[in-house]
This record gives sequence, structure tokens and C-alpha cells, in this order.
Amino acid sequence: MADPLLTVSNLETYYGPIMAIRGVSFAVPQGAIVTNLIQTEVERVNKRLARVETIKKFRLIEQILTAEDEELTPTMKLRRSFVNTKYKELIDGMYAES
Repeated sequence: MADPLLTVSNLETYYGPIMAIRGVSFAVPQGAIVTNLIQTEVERVNKRLARVETIKKFRLIEQILTAEDEELTPTMKLRRSFVNTKYKELIDGMYAES
């Protein structure tokens, strides 16, 4: 079974010891350190994907999504329409940068 593409637990497995030494947690995005680690993981994952499937841009939000949030269902599935509405400006900003 393939590993999940990008999850906090996946990143903690690979980078947790480094982050602990630097005193940084994955609980809330902390600037360039976390962004750079995630970018490294994105590049690793993109190597296994067709060009049309690759992650081109990403943004971090300073909120951990849980089942209690409106962003996820009780079975931890993303409510895409809600997220698209809530983070519309952030998403639109990613495309405006192109």
C-alpha cells in the first residue's frame, strides 16, 4: 500500500528528530523551516507522479483540521466546497501569482 502523499504524521516520521533538535513543532506552521521541509517532501512525491498530477503550489494554514471542525466530516474527509469558500482568497492568491 502506498504511503499518504503529505500528512503531518508522514512529515513527522521523516523530519521529527530534526524538528525536535531545532525546537520546532508541526502543530502550527512556523515559517520558513516548516515550509522548506514540506517543499522537500512535495518534490520527493512529485518525482513519482505524472506532470499533470504534480503539486505546483501549496500554502499552510495555521489551524489543525479535526472532525470537530466544519472543514472535515466525522470520517475525516475534507469538505471541499466548504474549504474552497472559507479559503477562497488564499486559493485565488495562489493562482494570481502565476
